[in-house]
Amino acid sequence: MISVAYSPTFSRFFPDERIAGGPDWMDSERYTLEARAERAVSAAEMGAMLRTLLAQRFKLTVRVETRELPVYALVLARSDRRLGPELRRSEMACAGPPCGIGGGVGRYNLVKSELGLFANVLTELVGRPVLDRTGLDGSFDGTLTWTPTPEELGPFREAPPAAPAPGFGPSLFTALEEQFGLKLQSQRGPVEFLTVESLERPTPNDALDPPEAAPGGTPSRTDAPPPGL
Repeated sequence: MISVAYSPTFSRFFPDERIAGGPDWMDSERYTLEARAERAVSAAEMGAMLRTLLAQRFKLTVRVETRELPVYALVLARSDRRLGPELRRSEMACAGPPCGIGGGVGRYNLVKSELGLFANVLTELVGRPVLDRTGLDGSFDGTLTWTPTPEELGPFREAPPAAPAPGFGPSLFTALEEQFGLKLQSQRGPVEFLTVESLERPTPNDALDPPEAAPGGTPSRTDAPPPGL
């Protein structure tokens, strides 16, 4: 829940390896949270509401630190700033599902997706934070296909993988440039880390008087499962 609450894009995950501190039970005990917004909210608002809920019910406080580490910058590959043949601006803004990015390793489908979200997805593939530096706002449609290699699925590395062996399709780095008109530049940049400074087990619902609520939502409830689950 902390990972989702502090992710730059709600519903994605803040990498576990960049979260430290907290009591031992934080990674073992399981809870069910029920909360409801009283109106339609954006992803950014949902993330803020989840952070508020965790602060109220779990007394969560975190310290955010920024470190300079190796990253990839997602940038436009062409000097004329043209996009590749497989990437185009969406004619309509996202008004609900299906929007976002679907598929898996070897193929991604963008449907009314922002490039910032696409950068987050690439982060999971290349093992290094990817920062959107394209300067392009709005949403995009497109399909990216490539042949994954063991190097592309590996941990942090200092340079793009070598070209795939004959008989295979393009690597991720090649496909990005040829199909989307984008490329990943290796550089150093700011990377956020979270340190959990305090966290408490939640107060039982019947002990709250009156019940606490996240801004813009109804009172939340937090239930721990029976012992052994």
